[in-house]
This record gives sequence, C-alpha cells and structure tokens, in this order.
Amino acid sequence: MVLYHVVLFKFRQNITAEESARFVAGVDSLKNIEGVLSIQCGEISTTLYQNYNDRTKGYTHSLLAVLRDADALEIYDKSSFHEQVKQEFIIPLIDKTLDTPYMAVDYFGKLPEKPMSEPVASSSYSQTAICVGAAAAVAAIAGFVLFRAKL
Repeated sequence: MVLYHVVLFKFRQNITAEESARFVAGVDSLKNIEGVLSIQCGEISTTLYQNYNDRTKGYTHSLLAVLRDADALEIYDKSSFHEQVKQEFIIPLIDKTLDTPYMAVDYFGKLPEKPMSEPVASSSYSQTAICVGAAAAVAAIAGFVLFRAKL
C-alpha cells in the first residue's frame, strides 16, 4: 500500500504560461523529499470531449503525490523545502478572494497492477503504475467532491 496525497487548487484567473510552468517545475522538485515515490501536477481540464460535464467546482489545478507511507507524509508536510515550494510556487497563484482556495485528501491505496496488454520493462513499471494510479486518484477525489456537494 502507498499513500496518495491529492490537492486541488483554485488559482487566480489569468495566470500566465510562465507562472504555470514555474508551478509545475516547483511541484516537480518535491520528488526529492524522502519518501516521495512520484509527484505530478497540472491544470485541470474541463473540455476532455464534446459535451464534457464540468465537475471541477472551480478548482483549476491539481497535485498528486504518491508517498511511501504515513511517515513519509509527515516528513513531506514538515519539510522546510515543501514550505519553500508552497511559498514560492503555489501561494502566489492562489485565488485569495476565496474562503477555500484549496483542499487536500490523503488515502491509502495499491499501485495499479501491471497492464497485461503492454509489456513494460521492470525498471519503468513503477513509473507506469504510478501514472495509472494518479488517474485513479484524481477520479476518486472528483467523485468524492461531487458526492459531498450533493449532501
């Protein structure tokens, strides 16, 4: 089991391409914190296909960290480097006019099993599994947000 750490952000309108690139680079550097197996982030898409139902509730960007365990989350949360990345690359983009410009959830889950249809070299398997797990995590959090919104 690994720990999935999912954060959704509501960034201010009209962030520049440069600011977005800095956000991605800054978040990517968090992979250097002990216990972080994978980390990725990006803009949330609202137009994946024709007549796509926008379920974002105003969240514009997401972050997904796959961590070794709960101890790794504590190391990550308390890391001065994590705080530095937040201050430099995330907080300047937050829509400060909102009461809740971000939300985070953490849950334990398995890495996806190796896809049977495509042979994957063992050295790249864990990265492939984490990417598939990332998609599952984002789908799970979106479902949770929708469920809570209907309560």
